[in-house]
Amino acid sequence: MSQAFFGIFDGHGGTKASEFAACNLEKNVLEEVIRRDESDIEEAVKNGYLKTDSDFLKEDLNGGSCCVTAFIRNGNLVMSNAGDCRAVISQGGAAEALTSDHKPSRKDEKERIETEVINLVMMIAIFACL
Repeated sequence: MSQAFFGIFDGHGGTKASEFAACNLEKNVLEEVIRRDESDIEEAVKNGYLKTDSDFLKEDLNGGSCCVTAFIRNGNLVMSNAGDCRAVISQGGAAEALTSDHKPSRKDEKERIETEVINLVMMIAIFACL
């Protein structure tokens, strides 16, 4: 088995989140790959991102990070990103996006953000009533 993991991390509001992600994301992705017995690499990468985010939030640090990663395993490439980092490839001199930015200008991302805000407001209202 051959594999490689590459990432570019762009901190927002300092370097803490990007440093944390750079030190933990690969480990979390690989743990997910092993746990899933390679049955769904894309889902393993997604859950590696989510675990890294969850672990960072437990550290009670400020800041955030966007990133783009490339995971190559047994000749298969999985590109992924969080935030507005983007991976592109040149084909015939033309740039082709390999990832899609997570920006509120995208309809699906705007809907996801609005749903999360509504859920948060509802949770705050419930706790305020307790």
